Amino acid sequence: MIYKNDKKILLFFYVFYIFSLAVFAETYTYDVETYNNISNISKDSNLKTASFANQEQNLFKNNSLYTLPLQIPSPDCCDSGLIFEKEFKYRLKNDSYTDVLQLWGLNKKAHAIQFKLLVNKSPDDSTILTFENLEKGNDVSDSSWSLVYNVIRGQILPNGSSKDEIYVLLYSFNQNGGLNPGNYTDLIRVKYRVADIPDLLDSVKSTFKIINATASTIQGFPIDITPSRNEFKVIVRGYVPVIRTGLIFEKDTVYRLEDDSYVDIIQLKNLEYKAQALQFKLLVNKTVDDNVILTFQNLQKGSDISDPSWVLNYNVFRGPLTGNGASVDQINVLLYNLNYNSGLNPGSYNELIKVKYRVADLPALQDSIKSSIRIINAEASTFEGFPIDITPSRDELTVIARNRVGFYGDVNGDGCLDILDIIKVVDHIVGRDSLDEDEFQRADIAPWIRGNENPDPDGVVNVQDLSLLQNIILTGFYPNGVEINACSYVILSKQNDITTSKITFYVNREGITVYSDAEFDICAAQLEFDNFNNNPEGLYINTDLGEGYYQKVNNSLRVLLYDRSGKKIVQSGKHLMADIPINISNPELITLSKLILINTDRQKITNSQAEIIYGNAPTLPLDYVLYQNYPNPFNPTTSIQYSIPKKSNVTLKVYDLLGVEVKTLVQKEQNRGVYTISFQGDGLASGIYFYRLQADEFVQTKKMLYLK
Repeated sequence: MIYKNDKKILLFFYVFYIFSLAVFAETYTYDVETYNNISNISKDSNLKTASFANQEQNLFKNNSLYTLPLQIPSPDCCDSGLIFEKEFKYRLKNDSYTDVLQLWGLNKKAHAIQFKLLVNKSPDDSTILTFENLEKGNDVSDSSWSLVYNVIRGQILPNGSSKDEIYVLLYSFNQNGGLNPGNYTDLIRVKYRVADIPDLLDSVKSTFKIINATASTIQGFPIDITPSRNEFKVIVRGYVPVIRTGLIFEKDTVYRLEDDSYVDIIQLKNLEYKAQALQFKLLVNKTVDDNVILTFQNLQKGSDISDPSWVLNYNVFRGPLTGNGASVDQINVLLYNLNYNSGLNPGSYNELIKVKYRVADLPALQDSIKSSIRIINAEASTFEGFPIDITPSRDELTVIARNRVGFYGDVNGDGCLDILDIIKVVDHIVGRDSLDEDEFQRADIAPWIRGNENPDPDGVVNVQDLSLLQNIILTGFYPNGVEINACSYVILSKQNDITTSKITFYVNREGITVYSDAEFDICAAQLEFDNFNNNPEGLYINTDLGEGYYQKVNNSLRVLLYDRSGKKIVQSGKHLMADIPINISNPELITLSKLILINTDRQKITNSQAEIIYGNAPTLPLDYVLYQNYPNPFNPTTSIQYSIPKKSNVTLKVYDLLGVEVKTLVQKEQNRGVYTISFQGDGLASGIYFYRLQADEFVQTKKMLYLK
């Protein structure tokens, strides 16, 4: 019989056995409870670890397609497995820091976790980090959790750092203990020190890398905790004196939209002697990696030389024109002062010459295209003809051209990422409509690992692309951290009479209720509310459009309403469109900043009228009701209103006195709501007519009088 204390002894020896290994460096094993060195490990011993079978990793497990409502806890929604909290951190030299290991998307109860940390061991790492220790985080602070690790240090450099490997085991003493399925944001804390680096070094990079991450249930079955990103970059900032001298551009890099003209400034920094004249050359689109997208237009005198005594001459040598109107050019420039012994006094000049150029129209599928304007052969002289050194400390202006029509996710190519792009993808998935070649390329954005500059398209547009696109629109950012072009739309006031739709928002402390009154059927909507300070966690949106998805970004609540099966709609007429039950502390502060409706013809409705009413919403219909037409008598038009308490097959017909059917006004399935139908009496004789409503088992008839 093995007693309780014997089990603990056996478990200790099991842990000791796992962490014995053969190395060619000094090794230590630590108990996190005391941080004491509890054993020296023989260099001839071997590390034995359990063999866990790999399971297929689902990068979208935290962006489930079938969990309602879609919870997007942060822009890190697609992280999974054992990861560092951040992808990178900027750190100052010669100090200690702590960063956190997290566990995302655990899908089974984990009794034990093991992994290895590599320090300073990526190919492009500088050896600047010194591992210090591991500590249990709040998620495993209970005494039933044990954290044991073994450090294998490499050769220690003069700065105190080394290339290290740390073998880590985290396990629960309790027979049925462990981490339940879910997310853990403070699992293990990693403490390390950044070495002292020379002052002239800056942005020196090294890493912690997670490898061989595995977990197991109490029965020994494997659990996949493979990191979605396995590397944590530490970028160390030193002190770099920035000395700007000579003839330079004001900025070294600018981002410009395509198909437009821009002006950038040439400056003169730290001029040592009085300059009577300057000369230099500009090279446009001539650097080795340049794309020919810039067209030089002209040079203009800046405010520093606006006096008429300064003369600016230049000569343009153009290369062959390309199809976009740009060319590889050289501009020879001479600037001089007409007055004797006049010129620029020693010092710095922030607006010497203005350079005007145009960025070409980019192809639809190209973005972030680079070119440059470069300064060469920069010289100056005194009035006696003695040379003055104005060599640029940086000689190039890098121009990054951005496409006005967004590429990734902008499926319909209108330059905006919004609900219509989602509906285009839904239609493609359910087979209602297929994407053309360009639309397909813009829709195929998955997988896209967070932090990567670009996606890795798999050649298929499916639910993974749909989920990722939805997350991008709700968060407002691509996975690479670039902000999307969300576009804004005019929201018409209730006094406007040109709209074909009116959306009314009833806002109170218990939530937001949305009613539509439209002349068309609605298949999707995108809403955004500002001044929203409450936490929407656990919110479930009720909508006849299918599902409601949301994300709180700063003080805005963003909402998408649509059906992933592409079937559900809100029909024309007055209807409840959505009920958003959530506590609102200050409902009178809520404003509407975005309203986009998509009709069943897949058209974006931009002239919707919106009204916010701070108070309770009207009561929904509880019974079938057929109202008296208005006006009555009528000539030639009247309105017939009715309400239905649930989805029903509705027929509304008009008959004459003899019971002969005159016209069928409605014959279709309709959702719960209040409907108003217009009836035209043109071509009918004056007299009494009957209108009859049948909705499932409900039947009611009323009469009306037509007078010519």
